[in-house]
Amino acid sequence: MRKLLSLMVFAVMASAMAEIVINDVPLKDFVIVAPAEGAVAKTAKSFADRLKQKTEIALPIVAADAPPAAHEIVFGVPSRDAAAPQFAYDDIAVFWKNGSLHFAGGSRFSIGTAVNWFLNEKLPQLADKPLTIAENERIFSSSAVERDVYLADPSKLPVHWRYTWKPEDAMMLWQTKIDSLYKRNPKRPLVIAHRGDARNYPENSLEGVISAYQMGMTGVEVDVRFTKDGIAILQHDETLNRMTDFNDLKGKDGLPESAKVTDWTLEQLRKLHLREGRGGPKAAMTPYVIPTLEEVLTVAKERLFIILDKHPNWRYVDIEGIQSKALPNYIFPIMQKTGNYTSCLIAFGRLGSSPEKDFNAEQALQVQKYIYEKSGQKPYFLLRGWINKAQTARKYAEKLRAESLTNAGIIINGAFYGERPGIEEATKKLCSDMPDVLFLSWTVNKHPNDNPAGWQRIYDAGIRGFMTDNPLGLLRFIVNDLKTTEK
Repeated sequence: MRKLLSLMVFAVMASAMAEIVINDVPLKDFVIVAPAEGAVAKTAKSFADRLKQKTEIALPIVAADAPPAAHEIVFGVPSRDAAAPQFAYDDIAVFWKNGSLHFAGGSRFSIGTAVNWFLNEKLPQLADKPLTIAENERIFSSSAVERDVYLADPSKLPVHWRYTWKPEDAMMLWQTKIDSLYKRNPKRPLVIAHRGDARNYPENSLEGVISAYQMGMTGVEVDVRFTKDGIAILQHDETLNRMTDFNDLKGKDGLPESAKVTDWTLEQLRKLHLREGRGGPKAAMTPYVIPTLEEVLTVAKERLFIILDKHPNWRYVDIEGIQSKALPNYIFPIMQKTGNYTSCLIAFGRLGSSPEKDFNAEQALQVQKYIYEKSGQKPYFLLRGWINKAQTARKYAEKLRAESLTNAGIIINGAFYGERPGIEEATKKLCSDMPDVLFLSWTVNKHPNDNPAGWQRIYDAGIRGFMTDNPLGLLRFIVNDLKTTEK
């Protein structure tokens, strides 16, 4: 129904907007000016395609070195205006100058935000009356918010996708997310953003975690390592090369030459900045810094569940015979400091000082009991089990459903990793045999099932938890397209 209404709206807009006028100039008489290649060029192309879809107006796109047209829509081309202001990464402005409409910003994401605002918020208003803009007037602008502000109140981060999606109010509630763990609403499965929202922010960033929260995700998966001075931070790799500007700063101003996270103090790490998305040498730099786990737990309290990975580097608690004799890298003191004992799902864990041996359901239950006895609060489970190797998923599920102080939840490793004979049928049987247990499947890292067809297939098998690299796409699918026969 929602998709049908959207199509009807587009049809109405297309008929009503044949003569959109900006400063007495019909929109159809403008020319789009953009860089010849790169991310901003793609943004300009997307703008042209979406404008045509909404209004049937097809605007030509020319490169920045083309002769100036009388009226242009300019995308991030400073050469068109020698006096153009410099923009910080998250700064945005849409303004009129010298007969042209400018979309300016400090990054592809900020310019993209301006485009989304214009097409989704401003354009529908132009069906009723022409747009008049004074010279140098900014009809839309936004500036970066100080990190301390959105650390204290995550709703204050102006997320990059904010004009494309608005979650239902219930999706933001902590109780709704708890209900997903217990499978209380078949139309609201558990949804986890792998390394946060890495499509709009750097992976494992505070901003990516907050973005996932603002979308309405149930939780995030993040990777935890410890610094030289014993501070838990978010970082997937053992080294800093892929995700930061380490190669530019190593050895300068007293910074270490080593790329290993464990050779850097938190103070030193805070002099580095994160690269966009999944990083790599071609990824643009951002102003964002590596966050601490304490910051993430502060933001997540009664907002998000968190799955902690890279578990060889840490232990939940110090329990004799289970998670003792490890490095002094424990999660529980951070829970105590933040007062957040329930966001961290008991998912992965190493046994004792072993770098390889996972703890089992019985030992995980002792971790839950320890946290409850020390804090008076009961953490939840999403314990990793296997369906195609050790086949521990069923055994662990049986143990948790019998003895857990809260829920029984299992991450099934090996489910839906491409086409593996017998795995899908085994998964269906497991979910059918234990309808009170939440089972989650991984769908990440260019996974063949991390798409609408795959999500439906996984849901039809009985899985009610998803981990994805495409959190906004998954949420849209669940709200608009998920097919379920359950009430």
